[in-house]
Amino acid sequence: MNSIQGPAIFLAQFVGHEAPFDSLDGIARWAASHGYVGVQIPTTAPQLFDLDADISESKDLAAARPGVSLRSRAARVLAQPQAAKPGITLKVCAAEGLQTRFAAKRDKAAHAVARRLGWGDAVE
Repeated sequence: MNSIQGPAIFLAQFVGHEAPFDSLDGIARWAASHGYVGVQIPTTAPQLFDLDADISESKDLAAARPGVSLRSRAARVLAQPQAAKPGITLKVCAAEGLQTRFAAKRDKAAHAVARRLGWGDAVE
């Protein structure tokens, strides 16, 4: 199946601190009992989906993306990295504000990491 075949619901409006709205399992069962076959999970509700805990515990994800920070407070790539002959330029939003970072081609490790980055990725 390439798409959801039936009604779906965005869960953010229902998330709360009482059952069944306080856990992903509970709210998914509630949605299914009301005829929904798909749900959109808000990543801003830690009782449903704790992004920081889920990602930091995943060693597979960390191994798949070397050099990419798994912390939510890390700098984020704001635009597609610009590759040029001397290296790759990254426009990032860090805690200190907007920054431009450069990974020189001669710095093989930094250049290899920068090559794999895309818009929205977290960087250290």
